[in-house]
Amino acid sequence: MPVLKPGAFGGLSNVQTFLLDRGSLHGALRLIKAIAAADAVILGAGSIIQDKLGGGYFRGTLGYSCTVATLCRILRKPSVTGPIGVDALSSKRNEIIARWILSQPQRVFVRDNLSAMIANAFLNVGARRRVTVVCDPVFGWDMDSRFRKTDTLVLAPAFEGHDERRIGAIHTYIAQRWLSTHPTSQVCFLAMDERAAQDGG
Repeated sequence: MPVLKPGAFGGLSNVQTFLLDRGSLHGALRLIKAIAAADAVILGAGSIIQDKLGGGYFRGTLGYSCTVATLCRILRKPSVTGPIGVDALSSKRNEIIARWILSQPQRVFVRDNLSAMIANAFLNVGARRRVTVVCDPVFGWDMDSRFRKTDTLVLAPAFEGHDERRIGAIHTYIAQRWLSTHPTSQVCFLAMDERAAQDGG
């Protein structure tokens, strides 16, 4: 399973992790080998159906998701999505790609009602029964002992390269309001990944 950071799954013996090099033939072959060796594939989580960071069949998150979904189809591997975000897209071509991606898994788990609505708009009527809203996995995070208090507010901003100031201002406002009404509590900001330039490190 390719993930952002080796060891992200706590050293589970049955989960293979590696950093994916999408720009090389070697990286592509490693991805094919990993999917071929898998019993099943979980695509996601995160906002994988979006084109703010590039779109098309090969570029950006949309392109990577299309590659994985296509390999699962070719290699006949069952798949589901993790709890994903589904955004409105900027072109008909990208909507066609999204329809293809979302049509491949046996079940599509999304993390909010808006994502479910957009996913269902992309899918044919018969496939819509597979879309289910579930909890974002961030709520299953095993907090560091410093934050294991019942009065800790956990905020998990995901900037994804857009509206950084607005998102930062919203989370700052939420934290300030929380602390003004819960003065003995604390706020924990949980970065969604470890790209310091994008998600705070």
